[in-house]
Formats: sequence, structure tokens, C-alpha cells
Amino acid sequence: GRCTLPSGHGRAAGQSSFGTVPDGRTLLVCKKKSRRDWNEQRGYGCAWVWIALASQSRLIVAWLAADHKLDACRTFLQTLKERLRDIPLYMSDELGHYERVLWEIYRTVGGELPKEPPSPAIRAAEVDPLLDYARIVKTRKHHIVVKVDHDVMYGDPKRIEARLAGAKINTSYVERFNLTLRQNNRNLGRRSLFFSKKMKDFAARVDIFVAYYNLVRLHSTLKQVVGGRNVAVTPAQAAGLCPNRWTITDLLATPSI
Repeated sequence: GRCTLPSGHGRAAGQSSFGTVPDGRTLLVCKKKSRRDWNEQRGYGCAWVWIALASQSRLIVAWLAADHKLDACRTFLQTLKERLRDIPLYMSDELGHYERVLWEIYRTVGGELPKEPPSPAIRAAEVDPLLDYARIVKTRKHHIVVKVDHDVMYGDPKRIEARLAGAKINTSYVERFNLTLRQNNRNLGRRSLFFSKKMKDFAARVDIFVAYYNLVRLHSTLKQVVGGRNVAVTPAQAAGLCPNRWTITDLLATPSI
């Protein structure tokens, strides 16, 4: 499987991608004009949305609204790991937190974690041998991407190539979901009068949209044969989590979602 993560993003179950919405940019909570650091106690400042998306099914496996720091990455990736049956191929952008946290949660050496992480070579030797993690590194010049490199951080490059099955290391699916989320949530829009006054309310809005996206919204690129013809299905159907598309009534009648 693959799981993708952008700057704060991820893909799961076959592949997994990671990333932050919107593309490494910030969500302003309470303050519209001031780019303040996130204040957990007061609940305002610059916050990010971390997203993990399963590339084959487009299912949103995990998400988190928080700051862009190491502890938030730990919470996000630990939540993602608990929701996966096995170890996917992780793919992300160049955010350094991912490499460190994946080493922490897939570390096979006993004992407490050292205060300072060891060298990359030692970290690679200590993680689960089944862990595969690759990332893309974009070089920009005057805010324009001029070069894209691919780095294998953990795992066997040949095994990663086989798991990709002809695809490339990328975070395209999760970046496209960022656009979908932005289009459906005015608080994430650029140059907009809208902004979030409370993190709790913003998180609830994203919760509702993610449930709608996974269970109700048909995905035009996901097809299943029904009655002898290809029909569009939801990410949850594509992932095998439910046999039928949910309705809005089904969603509202299930508050635990």
C-alpha cells in the first residue's frame, strides 16, 4: 500500500502521502491580519492542517489541525499508524519532522529515546526493516519550482519501486485534496474575508467535510463495475470500508463519525 503526506501531508494502506493544508501555508485562527505563532492556551495564531491520504482509494485516513512543530507531527503520525493494518509506503515532501517521527514510532531498538536523534545512517538501521519512506525535495527559484529530487529515507529502493508499480514518488493526490478542501471551506481561502475564530469550530468543520468526502462524495477517478458498467464510487467504497455510498441523512444520523 501507499500513504502520502505534504508539508505536514501523507498516503496509506498501499501508499500513504503526508502534507499540510494549504501546501505548507497557514490557517489563521482569531487574528486575520497578524501572522502570530500558534498559542495553544489562547487558541489563536497560525495553524496547519496535517493530512494523510491513501493514494489508491483517495481515502483520508487521518488529519490534524495544530501548529507545525515536532509534537504535532508525533500526534499526527501516531494516529495514522494506529489506523493502518500494516506498514504502507510513506511519501512526503521534505519536512524534516517526518523522518524523525517515523524513526521514533517504528524503532525496533529497546530503551528510551535519546534526547538528540542519532545520525541518519543509525536511524535507518534501527527502524523496522519493512518500513519504506521516500520524499520529494523541490528546489525553488523566485517561488517557482525549478527542480524536483526524490530521496529514499528508509527501506529498500528496489522494494519501493516495486510497490510503486510504475508510479512516481509524489504528493500530487494530497495536494489535489488540499484544493478540494480549500474550495469547500472559505476559512482556508487565500485573499478571503473569512477566517476561523475558534480552533474547535474549525476542527468540527473539517471533521464534517472529511466524513462527507470519504463516505458521500463520489470521486470521478474511482470506478467500480456495477450492473455491467463502470460507476463512480466514494473513497470509502474504493477502500472496501462500506459496500454502498452514504447519503447526507446517513451521515447526520451517525454522530460518532
